Amino acid sequence: MIFCMNLESAYETIVSLPDIWPKFQKNFRRFLLSKFPFSVIYRINNQSIFVVAVMHNSRKPGCWKKRT
Repeated sequence: MIFCMNLESAYETIVSLPDIWPKFQKNFRRFLLSKFPFSVIYRINNQSIFVVAVMHNSRKPGCWKKRT
């Protein structure tokens, strides 16, 4: 339950300030959750934000690329 609340807060933050988070690879950005070892990988396309993965930070670094 707490994880879901933290994830929802992350989504709200990304929507309100999408360009503030550092570029991760090429056109992707990464938001690190503060209380859990997870990242939200997303990209901005025109006026849309596409979440590609919510990934545990100890997984292989490129495992999310298959989803793009």
